[in-house]
Amino acid sequence: MSSYNSIGIATITSRGIKFNNLNYSCSRAISEQWYEHAQKYGETQIMVFYNITDLSKIWIRLVNSVYEIDEIEIADLMVREEISDLKLEKYFESIQKLKSLRNTKRKVESNE
Repeated sequence: MSSYNSIGIATITSRGIKFNNLNYSCSRAISEQWYEHAQKYGETQIMVFYNITDLSKIWIRLVNSVYEIDEIEIADLMVREEISDLKLEKYFESIQKLKSLRNTKRKVESNE
């Protein structure tokens, strides 16, 4: 297991978490719709930790101001050379459609 040894700033964009001209993603970013938020309201910068000899993942520092608790979320490198911009756009659209279908199904089930 690699560990981090450096600190940097990443940017949450509509296409992923950008750091050192590389894009990363994590399940939390997808489930909490960070990318959609960036598309609607603009990009956000976050503190990350990384290993200078292994950029296959970064550690994102999340601060919960209500409880003053720090959390660490691991984000994995997205290999951009294998994914065209069009495929990536369709991927994010598909996720949104699935979330919408899930929410519609939940509403129908709760009304039964």
